[in-house]
Amino acid sequence: MKEEVFVFGLTIRGLSCKLLVTIIGTSGVHVDMMKNEMNYILRSDTTVFLVRELRLEFGAGKPGFLKRRLNYHVKTGDLYSPRRGVYSKDRNYDAFELGAKLYAPSYVSFESALSKEGIIFQRYPGIYLASYLSRKITADGKEFFYRKLSDKILFNPSGLETNKGYAVACKERAFLDMLYLDNKYHFDNLLGLNKEKVKELSALYQDKKLERRLKEYI
Repeated sequence: MKEEVFVFGLTIRGLSCKLLVTIIGTSGVHVDMMKNEMNYILRSDTTVFLVRELRLEFGAGKPGFLKRRLNYHVKTGDLYSPRRGVYSKDRNYDAFELGAKLYAPSYVSFESALSKEGIIFQRYPGIYLASYLSRKITADGKEFFYRKLSDKILFNPSGLETNKGYAVACKERAFLDMLYLDNKYHFDNLLGLNKEKVKELSALYQDKKLERRLKEYI
C-alpha cells in the first residue's frame, strides 16, 4: 500500500510547529505533531538518543514510522545523527554518553577516567569503557575502545557515578579496573587516590593477583 508523507508549517498563538501528515493509501490518514518527539528531546538533559529508547517513549503505529520522522528532523537540521539509529540535539553531544549507549551495559573507565582525574598525565583521543565485550569502533570520527570485564564486576555499581543516564568510574574504581586487566600499567600520580576506598572496592574483583599487586601501591 502506498504511503506518502507531507509536512506543513503551522503557527498557533505565535508558536511555530510542524505538522506531519502521513497518507496511507486511500484508506485513511494518520496525523501526528512532529513537535512531540522534538519537545521531548530538546527538554531532556540527555544529549544522545537511541531509536529503541524513543520508541519506548512514543511507540510507533507502523514499523519504521518513528525512524522516518527522526530522519526527517536530521534532514531539516533539527537533529544530528552521529551513527545509524542514534540521534542527538546537535554536534555538541556528550561523547561519553554516546560511547556508553552504543554498547550497553558499559561505563566510562580506564584511560578516560584516569586522565580526567589526573592519575595519568597523557591525554588519549579515544574513549575507553568497561563493557561485556572487547571491541574498537569508530563513530562520528571518534574512536571508542571497549574492554571486557566479567559480569560480577561490570554489574556492580560500587564506585560508579551516574551522570545523565550513563556511568563513569570514580578514580579508585578506574585505577582498579586498569590494574585488574594490566598489572604492569604505569600510573603517573597516585597521591589523589583514597587508599581506604581502593581497599574497599578491591573486594568486588575477587582476585588474589590484584590484591598482591595492590600492596605495591598502598
